[in-house]
Amino acid sequence: SGVGAKTTQASLLGKTFTYMFLFLLLTIAVTVGVSAIFQFAIKDVNVRNDAYMITLITASITQLVLTIVIAFTSLKRGKAAAVPLILDAVCMGVLLSSFTFLGLEWYTLAATFGIAALAFGGMALIGMFSKHASGMGMVGFGLLFSVLLVSLFNVFMFIFLPQVWAIQNIITSVIIVIAIMLITAYDVYNIKRISATGENSSNLAVYLAFNLYLDFIIILLHILKYVAIFASDRR
Repeated sequence: SGVGAKTTQASLLGKTFTYMFLFLLLTIAVTVGVSAIFQFAIKDVNVRNDAYMITLITASITQLVLTIVIAFTSLKRGKAAAVPLILDAVCMGVLLSSFTFLGLEWYTLAATFGIAALAFGGMALIGMFSKHASGMGMVGFGLLFSVLLVSLFNVFMFIFLPQVWAIQNIITSVIIVIAIMLITAYDVYNIKRISATGENSSNLAVYLAFNLYLDFIIILLHILKYVAIFASDRR
């Protein structure tokens, strides 16, 4: 019945956004915890820097491995196990803590988080109520593919045309944010479409939540990058 379909849809959407919130909460907690440990618990600067560098490298390698595992399991089963997703969120928290070592104050981070949340939330609402979000997804993926092709020449651009590279880097970052925002709308629309088929499993909701989580994190990272550049220029 129509009421049952709407209930299923609301249930899957509710589960998905709840799990996404938990992923973000875990990442934020790890970011704050790692930052506090290395800034306040370890007094020796050299020991702190060496230990933190090892931690960042370990988190980066672990996240790379987890990305492969997540991609493999999702392609194989159409879902992904919760444990790799949780570990990936932990690694992301470790990597995000690096922004605190760039000198960004907590209120700057909070403001950046809020801006990213507004951008993400706006596109999520569009995906929720739009009937043409699939087209947005195609445009978003097309933009990302174009950026990937351009990035293949980044090394040569950096060596031979550094000024052009700097401008291109800014343009590329803006395009990535636009692309991910469009993909966010598509991902929410896709959740709504999947829920209409009657799918309502928690495992599926976790996988869909992680897709939304990654959309948000990518938007956040690109905004943080330029906030960090702006903050360093003001010093």
